[in-house]
Amino acid sequence: MALSNMAQLCMLGADLEGATRWGERALAMARAIDAPDVVSHALNNIGTAQMNDGRWDDGAPLVEEALRVALDGGLQEHAARAYTNLVSSALELLRLDDCERWLTPALAYCADNDLDSWLLYIDGHQAELRLFQGRYAEALAVADRVLEARGAAPVSRVIALVARA
Repeated sequence: MALSNMAQLCMLGADLEGATRWGERALAMARAIDAPDVVSHALNNIGTAQMNDGRWDDGAPLVEEALRVALDGGLQEHAARAYTNLVSSALELLRLDDCERWLTPALAYCADNDLDSWLLYIDGHQAELRLFQGRYAEALAVADRVLEARGAAPVSRVIALVARA
């Protein structure tokens, strides 16, 4: 997991080469010892780094695999993270149809599993999506729901505030 965490830091820092290098090392070790949590985490990092680098067709299948591994293993946080990265990366790349496709199952999964912080974060992205779609009343309603939620993380509030603005 330490190797995959390094991949995550690189992914968050827009370092595709580092995310891939660390992620592939983590992935190889995780598969060798049958550690599905690390497999999911590493695939998510590599794929998200690729998607965020504009290589959706390369990265999305890896994040989808990370999601399947997480769902099959009952790894709720890893599943929520994969859903989140699919939604947020699609939105960042203005792949609105892809964002819409992942939004409903992401929200449902997080709601069904009481993953409230993930739910609010994804809901913030829903507000942005509705804004980009020109569905302004819905964007405002979703943004307000996030902003009114108790305990919403600052990052979720910022996303909602941007959509509201």
